Amino acid sequence: MDNSFIKLYRKIQDNWIWDNPLYLKCWIDMLMRASIKPSSMLLNNQIVEVNRGEIVFSQENFAKRNGMSRQQLRTFLKKLKQTNMIKSSPNSNQQVTHLFIVEYNTYNSIKNNQQLTSTQPAFNHIIKGNKVRKKEINKEFEKFWEQYPKKVGKKKVQDKFDKNNYPIDLILKNLELQKKSEQWQNQQYIPNPETYLNQERWTDEVVLPFVPDEPIYVYQCDKCNKQKTTSEYRDLYVSCCDEQIQPRKEYK
Repeated sequence: MDNSFIKLYRKIQDNWIWDNPLYLKCWIDMLMRASIKPSSMLLNNQIVEVNRGEIVFSQENFAKRNGMSRQQLRTFLKKLKQTNMIKSSPNSNQQVTHLFIVEYNTYNSIKNNQQLTSTQPAFNHIIKGNKVRKKEINKEFEKFWEQYPKKVGKKKVQDKFDKNNYPIDLILKNLELQKKSEQWQNQQYIPNPETYLNQERWTDEVVLPFVPDEPIYVYQCDKCNKQKTTSEYRDLYVSCCDEQIQPRKEYK
């Protein structure tokens, strides 16, 4: 894939070509398809030598490619020649149109492509880094979605993760507490996941329901001082030293 690029200056807005969207599209197409270095190509079973800044095409194919009639293309090329934007090559014939773009270096200088070559490794590194981050974001979203108790609006939530950098560890930690809160025991009062993210609800204060400590029953014999915390008689009493020991209630 060719990674070179062309320049378009704002002054093109003052050119007649700017007022016709179809002409503008065709002109940009020509600039991008023009050869950036000397080469040869096979067109209609003819080998054509192409120099830098030149473009060779079949008028039928070019017109079809850009959604225009052959007559529109001929009118367009005539206007380009009249305004000295292109020149015809002697190699043009009825089957092959061979043109030279005047001031081609203005749109695609050799310096442009040298700069692109020197910076390409950096661009590749950025692209690779973006792909790695995308995988991390997907994992973070899947963790959140798995833990969140209300499954609505999955696509919107995923888009949120794509566009934002959420503190996923903190969110998951607070989610565990919030799911135990009295309010979240009723689905009606659990915010939708998109709302949860928009309002940063992981920062809410969590009030957990009061859960009293469960008592344990201790059986202690006054004679031998032995203790038990279970009873073979359903916690009514235990037998020790020929006596029935009644339990006393303790809390952890």
